[in-house]
Amino acid sequence: MINEWKKLKTDEEVKIAWDPYRLRIMGVFRLSKEPLTVKQVADKMGEVPSKVHYHVQKLIKIDMLELVKTKVIRGIVAKYYTNKYSGSDITPTVSDKIVVEYTRNAHYNNFHQALTFFGNSMAMTDQIMKTRADIKFVDSITGFSKMYLSEKERDEFEQYMINAMKKFKNPEEGKKEYGFMGGLTRRK
Repeated sequence: MINEWKKLKTDEEVKIAWDPYRLRIMGVFRLSKEPLTVKQVADKMGEVPSKVHYHVQKLIKIDMLELVKTKVIRGIVAKYYTNKYSGSDITPTVSDKIVVEYTRNAHYNNFHQALTFFGNSMAMTDQIMKTRADIKFVDSITGFSKMYLSEKERDEFEQYMINAMKKFKNPEEGKKEYGFMGGLTRRK
């Protein structure tokens, strides 16, 4: 079961968790419906398993990934991991320098992953629309808008979005799968 948010308390934890390459690894786990081995993650990333293994061990060290099962396959123990948390946040104990440097990494990585996922979802919708009458143009929407929010309203909006993503996260009978991409960034 995935916990809510990991609170990163030290500069070192932020450097490990929000390193761009490790964010990519976490993204692969996030998009997978099942726990993965290091080899599976490496294959999805087009990387060598030894490089991914090194970074997975760093993420385990700070409790971001967890080993959920092992399986003996042809005499080799395959270890399956998953994200332990749905995300991470920085506490006030982290230095300002690290906050500035690594927050940008995290935002750009999340945006890139969301954009890739959303693009793939749109391509899948296009393909499905060609062959299935039950898929309609209204099953896909996009938009961009400026928003003007007080700090309190911004916090409320963020919580609203987090709650909506949690509420609709799990597949259930009679529900269709949709891809969601959203972001909020201060412009001025």
